[in-house]
Amino acid sequence: MSLCRSNEQDRQWGATVDRHSPQNAIPLKQSHGRATVSLILERRHHGQILFVATVHPQAGKEGAVKAEMLKNMPDVRQEKGCLRYDLHVLKAGGGRCMFYEIWADQASFEAHGVAPHMMAYRERINDLLEKPTEVSVWSAEEVVSSD
Repeated sequence: MSLCRSNEQDRQWGATVDRHSPQNAIPLKQSHGRATVSLILERRHHGQILFVATVHPQAGKEGAVKAEMLKNMPDVRQEKGCLRYDLHVLKAGGGRCMFYEIWADQASFEAHGVAPHMMAYRERINDLLEKPTEVSVWSAEEVVSSD
């Protein structure tokens, strides 16, 4: 998936460029604090769901939470419509983890939320968390350029 426009301004912001199919690119602007970052969303990604979940383990429970996450990942990656399911750990420490997920469509995203392995996973980690998981759901929308 393309993440940004391939021009000098985007490169200055550390943007990643996908040059595989620029003819399918759709400009998308998103504001992050003081900066506006130009993103490119390829037409083939229209309708996909991007889900970001930040998990806050209790102090001393980080290893147990991470082990449960890693144990659950193969089942999730086998789900219909799962295009990406990656685990990231905050470099600054504290044990905070983030899942970065891309789902083919709303139906596959909703099925993921009620899959038996996900329900069991949430039950296993619930008492190990400092606070509820923070989530944000994004949809890939086609943006028509006025250029």
